[in-house]
Parts: sequence; C-alpha cells; structure tokens
Amino acid sequence: GYNYTILKMFADSLGYSLEVTVENNLESCMTLLKKGDFDILLNLFPVTLESKSVTSFSTPLLSSHLALVQLKSRYINDKTCYISDLYQLNGKKIYVEKGSFNTLVLKNLRSELGIDYEILEIDDANLEMLCGMIIQDEINYVAIDKFAEKSIISDFPLLDATIESGIEQPFAWPVNDKTFKEKLDSFIIANSNSEWFIRLNKEYLQ
Repeated sequence: GYNYTILKMFADSLGYSLEVTVENNLESCMTLLKKGDFDILLNLFPVTLESKSVTSFSTPLLSSHLALVQLKSRYINDKTCYISDLYQLNGKKIYVEKGSFNTLVLKNLRSELGIDYEILEIDDANLEMLCGMIIQDEINYVAIDKFAEKSIISDFPLLDATIESGIEQPFAWPVNDKTFKEKLDSFIIANSNSEWFIRLNKEYLQ
C-alpha cells in the first residue's frame, strides 16, 4: 500500500530492514509507540494542536480534508435529513471510527464553523460497519478523510460523500525516536517532488 511503499523506500535508502506488527487498536498503538516498542505508526493521521500534544509526527506527506458520508437517496426523498451545507450539521450526530484522529479534525471544524454537533464513536465498529449502519438507517452521518472516499463510494454505491469540509488538514505518521524522525523528515522532504513519489500519489490517492 501507499504507506508501506514509502517507508520501504526510506528503509532501503538507509539499509534498514522493516519489522511490521499488525495492531488494529489505536489506543494500543499509541501506548506501544510511547513505550518505544514501535518507531512509527504506518498510518497517516491528521496533524492538529491536540494530536501534536499526544505524539510527535513526521513531516506531513500530504494534506486532505474530511468528507461527510450519508445516504444518496435522501437528496430526493428526505431533504430535511440530507446535508448539502456543513452549517446544516448544527445539532446533528456525526459518527467516526473508535479512536479515530478524525475526531480531532471534527472538533477543529466545529470551532471553525461556529456550530455545535455531537461526535460519537461506536465500540468495535470499523468504517465499513459504520457505512453499513447508514444503509440500515441506524445512523445518518459518518465522517471520513478523503483518502477513504474512493474505496467507500466504490464499495457502497448507495452512499454519498460529496460534501467536504474544505479545510485542508496536513497528514503525517506518528513517530517516536527523535533521530529516526530527523532521518525520515529529511527523506520525505528530499523526495516529495520526485517522479516516483508523484506517481505513487496518483496511483493511490487520485
């Protein structure tokens, strides 16, 4: 995938070998990162003031913004529930994956817009499950980052993700060791405009 390809190029440039551990619980990942069991979390997270108080980040690899997932049919059948403008989220409930850093982005967006909405997480529900809950009419709105939009719309054609926050958010990898971070940052900066990096962005993100 996108993250692994870049990190593998970085590791190869230094003669490092990669040891990858699969861990789906974000809280456990952050704990292990702080303890030094992990050097890096191989997932792009939004860099906000709040997230930077929790961990250090690499140089951002790219920027994106949130998209709102909702039922496409509501545009025709229930316009009181269909969100066509972000200010209509005032008083609504928005769901995110448990432990998702998108919660922090939603908090920032709420402050930027000057409105109030409830941000909710459901235990043990991943993004695909949340989208399924929209289709089953159990919930109305899920917030995703733009990186997930392509796969979600492909897998769930009944859903709409055209409403976007418009506020660009930098995304980076959480890292632990300072020396490791400095080497990684230098690699990202040196290669961000390279042909292979641009090609990778087009392949995975466009």
